[in-house]
Amino acid sequence: MLGSLKYKEFKEAIDPEDSTESGDGDALLSKTPQQSIQGSKFTSTFKLVLFASLVCNAILLFEMIYYPQRKCNAIDKKAPLTEFVELRTDILIPIGELEESLYDPVWNSPQMSDELGVVALSEDFIKHKNLPHAMRYPWDKDKHVYVLTFHHSIHCLRYLRQSVLESHTGRNQSMGLEHLSHCMNILREDMFCHADDTPRYTGRLHSQVGKDHPQAGIGQMRKCRDFNKLFEWSNEHSACYTDIGNGNPKDYFRKDCVSASKA
Repeated sequence: MLGSLKYKEFKEAIDPEDSTESGDGDALLSKTPQQSIQGSKFTSTFKLVLFASLVCNAILLFEMIYYPQRKCNAIDKKAPLTEFVELRTDILIPIGELEESLYDPVWNSPQMSDELGVVALSEDFIKHKNLPHAMRYPWDKDKHVYVLTFHHSIHCLRYLRQSVLESHTGRNQSMGLEHLSHCMNILREDMFCHADDTPRYTGRLHSQVGKDHPQAGIGQMRKCRDFNKLFEWSNEHSACYTDIGNGNPKDYFRKDCVSASKA
């Protein structure tokens, strides 16, 4: 009787929700229905969160590989792209097809001079435009030296053209591969940065009527920035840069034109 009574009390003391016994005696599957449902819900939620995390990481990895971000801390993100020089963007210029006889005069234009693209800018201008600091201007401690992107890119394009002409005429290459590769990367970045979305017409139409090999967009009008304004601005802010060819950067600046820098 005592043994039977103790057993009965023990059975009654057990909480049914904590029981590890099952009707068929299988201890590994002895969870109550309530616990099984809770475990199932937790597992489903965990799987859903894990799946969402994997998808997000896959998207992030894809963007990192195919759309690498470039750190352009030289630009005030709140300002429009034209604010530095305040260029107009409604200038209509036809897409040209230059005759070979015009190549050299166009490429040797004074407006595309490397020297013209080197400017000296004041501390106030630098702060206002949120530019990173640069090399100090030798003759004015309040100014720093910058190179305009347009002239830097033209400089690169001119060197690539020179390399192509040297190759086609059998001359030795005057530019090293490292510099040329740098220039190609610079121009590629320019294309991505500006991403001109002008649709260019195709086929033997307009100025390409009767052409054996029609080129897209020739003669078509496109909206451009006012280059003449850039030319004027770079002249007004000139750093008086002159490459005298001795390889010493300190000798690249001529003091006789320092008054031209008015930034």
